[in-house]
Amino acid sequence: MDAVAGPELWNDGGAGGYRRLLLLGKSPLQGVADLTCGSCLQAETNDQLLEPSLNLPSQITQQKQAVVLTAAFSAAGAAFVVMAAGLSFWWNRLPCS
Repeated sequence: MDAVAGPELWNDGGAGGYRRLLLLGKSPLQGVADLTCGSCLQAETNDQLLEPSLNLPSQITQQKQAVVLTAAFSAAGAAFVVMAAGLSFWWNRLPCS
């Protein structure tokens, strides 16, 4: 079946909303697989459907990455200095005589 099936609506019972289910045939899925350098296989049995999910890792790892914020804080500090100097000159301007 290469044709796209029509959308189906069902109420999932959560948040009172309906979700939209779109059943795709093999052609659109093969296009996505080609675009993402993946593969699209057709399962003949329930065991074949279950097999890829059993091979997934059971734990998710988290990686920490240091981010340098020195430049952002320096730029913000410089902007405050310029703003303070400008306000100082504006408030303490000499009277025109």
